[in-house]
Amino acid sequence: MRKLLLAALSAGALTLAGTSTANAASTITGVTPAILAPPASALFGAVITGTAGASTPITDTFTFNIVGAGVADAQVSTVLLENTQNINFSSITLDGLYPFVKTSNDPGPETWALNPVELGDGMHSIVVLGTLLGPTGSYSGTLNVQPVPEPQSWAMMLLGFGAIGLCLRTRRRPRESALASPSRYFWDHANGVVLLVGAHPFLRSVLDCRRASQLDFRGSMAGIT
Repeated sequence: MRKLLLAALSAGALTLAGTSTANAASTITGVTPAILAPPASALFGAVITGTAGASTPITDTFTFNIVGAGVADAQVSTVLLENTQNINFSSITLDGLYPFVKTSNDPGPETWALNPVELGDGMHSIVVLGTLLGPTGSYSGTLNVQPVPEPQSWAMMLLGFGAIGLCLRTRRRPRESALASPSRYFWDHANGVVLLVGAHPFLRSVLDCRRASQLDFRGSMAGIT
């Protein structure tokens, strides 16, 4: 009798476990391609099977490999249909360190995005957590990977910016020094005007115009020699 009871309990447990697994079933489309040599892009996603009028938890993991270091960003999105095929994400992370951020919500497409992060060579994983409300639902994601800029590239960029700044500074300096250069005044007795020697070309042209107009400073400038 005891053996029969234990067998019945075991069968019941297996039935419940099978139902739970069926309610949380996911048809996973893994990261394709799974091996990424930057620059590269990939797709991933899942179709979730649940129960009408019930809530089904989602826990999906997508793994991929990067050949060499890279800078990656990604996006995951889903869309509901009349509130009957609705997936709500609660958390999406890359390697358990880099969280995705929700950028749009229902009733439009619910979208979560990952800002660019630097990843090393080897295996990485994206974990999607959430809930399905309704009998079925789906979501999809995109993944992009770019090469990490080499130190030589950064050094050349900084050197270029420095060279541009130096050119601008040296090009501006002669004009400033010309304006600040000392000038000497003397009295032109023949024409009765003050002449300026060593001045900036603009100032000399102004004084030349004054000379042409024969401005007479004899009274007030008689003491200048």
